[in-house]
Amino acid sequence: MHKRLKNNRGEIHPGLLRALLFCVCAVIAIAVLISSYIDSLHDRAYQEWARSENNKVYDITSQKRTTERQLLKVRKQLNDSFYQRLEDELPVRILVLGDAYGGGFGAGSKSYVWSKLLAARLKLTYGVNVELDNISLSGMNSAYSVWSRLMSCPLGTAAETLAKAGAVKDQRGAYTGEGSGEKALSTKVITDSRNKEYDLCIISLGLTDEPALFNIYYESLLHNLRNRYEKCSVITLLPNQAVTAPDAGYADENAEALYEIAAHYHTEVINVGLEMTDPEAALKGATMSELGYGSITSRELGEDMREDGISERRVSQVVSEDLSERREKAEGRIRQYTIDGLYLNNKGQEFLADTILSHIKRDVKAYKGYESAEVKPILKDVVTLENYNYFPVSGLSRIDDFTYVLPKSLTTGSGASDSSGKSKDTDTADSSGESENNGESETDIAESSGVYGIVGVDYDLLPGDNDLYGAVKDGTVPFGRIKWNYAGSESERHILPLNAHFEPKEDGNLYLAFATKTQADTLHGVIVGGDFSFPPHFDDYERVPVVGPVDDDGNPVKLDDDGKAAK
Repeated sequence: MHKRLKNNRGEIHPGLLRALLFCVCAVIAIAVLISSYIDSLHDRAYQEWARSENNKVYDITSQKRTTERQLLKVRKQLNDSFYQRLEDELPVRILVLGDAYGGGFGAGSKSYVWSKLLAARLKLTYGVNVELDNISLSGMNSAYSVWSRLMSCPLGTAAETLAKAGAVKDQRGAYTGEGSGEKALSTKVITDSRNKEYDLCIISLGLTDEPALFNIYYESLLHNLRNRYEKCSVITLLPNQAVTAPDAGYADENAEALYEIAAHYHTEVINVGLEMTDPEAALKGATMSELGYGSITSRELGEDMREDGISERRVSQVVSEDLSERREKAEGRIRQYTIDGLYLNNKGQEFLADTILSHIKRDVKAYKGYESAEVKPILKDVVTLENYNYFPVSGLSRIDDFTYVLPKSLTTGSGASDSSGKSKDTDTADSSGESENNGESETDIAESSGVYGIVGVDYDLLPGDNDLYGAVKDGTVPFGRIKWNYAGSESERHILPLNAHFEPKEDGNLYLAFATKTQADTLHGVIVGGDFSFPPHFDDYERVPVVGPVDDDGNPVKLDDDGKAAK
């Protein structure tokens, strides 16, 4: 058998050698396969472990990024200015306060009022929801009525809501979210903090305001806006009449004060007349109405010619021709946009909406923030206009067809509305400037810390002569008078100041006597707030002996502190 393993030459048989080699290779292959299989099991286990670890890291990172994005979104919602909110595609709320110009007087229909056009353009441009409250009053309503409308609006809720939730601010006044916990960053808290806040207020006034009162009431608007709405940006419109019809009203006289006060409160001013008549000057930041019709660029032209050594005679000729040409173009724009240079027609309403939109676009591009630095009032009496009390007609005593009494018990006791503005719901209006309600809300009357000072009356002027007489004590001591010949064809709501320095504890009941029952029927309420001296002409009126009921001998009937006949 041993011999069979070898051939005739004594060598191992080749077939057997091949079989042995095959067996060795098979064993090695099997070993390699087993080793590979074991290695694959190890690799798979490692990969599963690594994948698990990577997933943990990814989950942590993803969660962190999500939290950071949520926190960034929260901070934007809490801290963005009006312009930043547009850039970040967040909804905005706009308040419009003004006179007839702010209400869109001159528009052919409500759909053409500039504020409504502006809201539609903002929605289209930035794809955000725009909520608009235009509570302007038309006619000869002045800054006093604008102040009253603002103070009747509910307070914003941001500061109080976020403070209760524990949210904190950094040194710049921005909410950080740090240290406040989940409660402060919850959707509900953020939503509640936005309730009743305004992101932008557009103010239009100055045309009907006598300069003696304009400064303090305009400053009070800016002062109270900062107090009531935490991050509300402000744009003030200087009506076009300051340039296009300077003899109509007081817009031209009030322009300088408006710019000075607006700059102090970091408020943007849009000189509508200058934008209309001389866009080049407006683009260069002209502020005075006298610089309209291209006078800035004409002046610059003259200065350049003088520097080139051109004679003064030739300079005067060229400047005069240039100015005339610009005025001609300006007058064409005035006719195009206005009704006799006064109020805006439909095309003018569109022009104003587009002009405001262009200013907003510029500030959005610059990502303009809100100036949170404290602003100290220019006029010391401005702080007195934080005190606002509204007494609806339902709380007054009507002693006859013509006469109401604001009882002493209301002004010295617990009947006055809270000067903080929390005492009632807002009397809002659509963008036409027409109020949705006839009078102020009568709900939630609260105790006031003090009722004294300036008295205003909220009522409707009727076509023709209107006469309202005010008296105190027993009706024999005159307090003020408003006589007005209203040229309109329909009644129109006005909030007008009657006089200053009302002292309930000394003056007692306040009598308001109308010339007719129809006029008396239009009374909405009485405002008491602010405390400073009025111009002398408020005391220059014809007196009457007595208002209110009298006995058979013509003597005034004594009223008690509730405004009712004493028994």
